[in-house]
Amino acid sequence: MITIATLVLIINLCAGLQVTAQKVKKVQATAPWPTGEWRTSSPREQGLREDVISALVQRIRSRQIRDLDSLLIVRHGYLVTEEYFNGWGPERDHTLQSDTKSITSLLTGIAIQQGKIPGVEAKVLDFFPQYQPIRNLDARKAALRVQDLLTMRTGLNWSEDNYLASPLYQLNYCQCDWLRFVLDWPMREMPGTRFEYNSGGVILLGGLIREATGLNVNEFARQYLFTPLGITGGFWYVGQPNNLPHTGGGLNLRPRDMAKIGYLLLRNGRWEDQQIVSADWLRESMQHRIRYPRTFGFHPVDYGYLWWLLPLDGTGAAQGVEADIYTAAGAQDQWIFAIPKYDLVVVVTGSTSTTFAQPVDFLYSDILRAIDDRSITSVSAASYSDTALSPESIATAFGSNLATTNQGTAATTIPLPTSLAGTSVTVRDSFGVERSAPLFYVASNQINYQIPLGTATGLATITVTSGDGSISIGTRQIALVAPGLFSVEATGAGLAVAQVVRVKADGTQSYEPAFRYDHAQNRYVAEPIDLGPDLGLNTDQVVLILYGTGIRFRPALSAVSAQVGGETTRVDYAGAQCCLVGLDQVNVLLPRSLIGRGEVNVALVVEGQMANQVKINVK
Repeated sequence: MITIATLVLIINLCAGLQVTAQKVKKVQATAPWPTGEWRTSSPREQGLREDVISALVQRIRSRQIRDLDSLLIVRHGYLVTEEYFNGWGPERDHTLQSDTKSITSLLTGIAIQQGKIPGVEAKVLDFFPQYQPIRNLDARKAALRVQDLLTMRTGLNWSEDNYLASPLYQLNYCQCDWLRFVLDWPMREMPGTRFEYNSGGVILLGGLIREATGLNVNEFARQYLFTPLGITGGFWYVGQPNNLPHTGGGLNLRPRDMAKIGYLLLRNGRWEDQQIVSADWLRESMQHRIRYPRTFGFHPVDYGYLWWLLPLDGTGAAQGVEADIYTAAGAQDQWIFAIPKYDLVVVVTGSTSTTFAQPVDFLYSDILRAIDDRSITSVSAASYSDTALSPESIATAFGSNLATTNQGTAATTIPLPTSLAGTSVTVRDSFGVERSAPLFYVASNQINYQIPLGTATGLATITVTSGDGSISIGTRQIALVAPGLFSVEATGAGLAVAQVVRVKADGTQSYEPAFRYDHAQNRYVAEPIDLGPDLGLNTDQVVLILYGTGIRFRPALSAVSAQVGGETTRVDYAGAQCCLVGLDQVNVLLPRSLIGRGEVNVALVVEGQMANQVKINVK
């Protein structure tokens, strides 16, 4: 049982909600999947400044920014800007140029996912035995791997810097077997050595997909990528042999469909209830494999598996899902930008000839500047650590103007409400599913809420909507396990929110506090834990009960370990506590070797994740 003092303290920490059963109101779970068409919204409703976006559109229309054909912006799954220029419209397919390469990367991942391609270490020549003998064959060419095609480190003596004098120009106009053309081309160095942009290598990759799957790339893309996303149009430029699609730059799609590709990235390769591209493949594709091979304008850019990686901060000092802009870039200003941190997709198409990378400039100077989110930071309500949160755990969001009330308002009913004093919180997970969060407490600068059951792991977007309609947004990684322990100071450090259960030799139990309120000091202080005398077989067993959150989805009790005062001790239970929403408890046997130690640290590790350390006092 929980003593009154412990119960009151935990209730206070969770902002005053007393509950007697672990019930949570069934919450909304929706995802705006644009399989048919995009839902629309205004920029303002999705946290973008309309004046900045409108001014950008006007600069394009007045040709201050020249020769662009479309600009589309998608935020939180809603199409908030869709503008066409120079006679283009929403139903007209547009060349993607080298954006095609990035889509070919997705197709490669799907083929690997299906087991058709063994992996990125597979040797390229193994897929083309019918082309033997291959000209200029040596050990370097024999070593060419799928990964080398994906990273533009083919080792071929190939340059596209001067297109009219390039091998690509010859290939495009040779009316010959494109695969033979690339396979026979001479080598310059070992594959994997140096980045050299090579469209021919990606055309060869398209042929490899056909050899591995038995389907021409256009048909493979239609079945396994485009149809699930609701992309029903589009066309490819094809050549020899046998109408081979030009995977280096020959795809044409509507800009709306290009935006679906970007949205698929934001959703970790998942679309509705289907995993189209494995999340692992996307993670591998977005690794910074080549550092600064080029710049777009004056902006540094890295390279992954046929995807460019622009730095969100403009400098490249940070990397990762919250620091990167996933970018597909094609000649004449064809662009797909996917920005996980802001749940944002930007698509630009163009017909430029001398002004490549204008859209990169206005992405930084205008579109990112238009983001008008009040920022919030969400942390574990127990540890206050800047780490992941887990489903059903108790979280605290800090910000400003989160509620219209100056006085804090606590929930008084169960199931927990999803709107309190006009404020609501939604959690959109990495699959794009949006759920309303149960609320414990709201105030102008703090909200205590529960991460909804079913929230998928990965990057989640947390949105607070105040009673006056203002929106505050933050992101946080979601993990199945994110252990945190409550402390009486409500800081994640210091004295543990805990009690002990004393088990007598005859099986009777009694509960004792591990802290008390000292009115003279006006604060909580430790209540020294008495482990009792040594009575042999009749010695009391004293079990420490710790309270926390983010623990219940641990895979097995063996995944939980604890040390008290540096001594490893037995963990008897780690999981959901019976009576408070989102609260977990851990039962730890206190060894008698702690007698007389006084204040000691308690260290808990769950599934390799260390919780914040707290303290107890042993008499």
